[in-house]
Amino acid sequence: EPRPVGTLATIADWDMPQLGILNIVVHGGERFRILEHRTRPDGLARATVELLPDPPVKKIPGDYARLVPMLRALIDALEDPPPQPYRFYDAAWVADRWAEILPLPMERRQEILELDDGVARLDAIYRFLEKS
Repeated sequence: EPRPVGTLATIADWDMPQLGILNIVVHGGERFRILEHRTRPDGLARATVELLPDPPVKKIPGDYARLVPMLRALIDALEDPPPQPYRFYDAAWVADRWAEILPLPMERRQEILELDDGVARLDAIYRFLEKS
């Protein structure tokens, strides 16, 4: 069953090292909300979606600011870092990068990324890190 919120993706690279194995690299794009979906008799899933606006840029409040230097260090250490420009001043951008990097259960990651408010996403990441 598809989740109500998702992200458009563009295939940036692909490779088929052996028959039956397809490796793809995608870059995420705009977020969308599914308005209605259906599965055709041949199994193809179709949906009508609306693109969601980017959340307004919000400064990173208070204690959450200490997540920024840790994120910078992690991104610097990544073999395949996210594309620039980096927006370490934007709560939603920082939260989204943490959601990509952390070993979150898929259900929890989805819940966080479905939140429309960037500070709320950052709060969820912060609480996850406090518990870990």
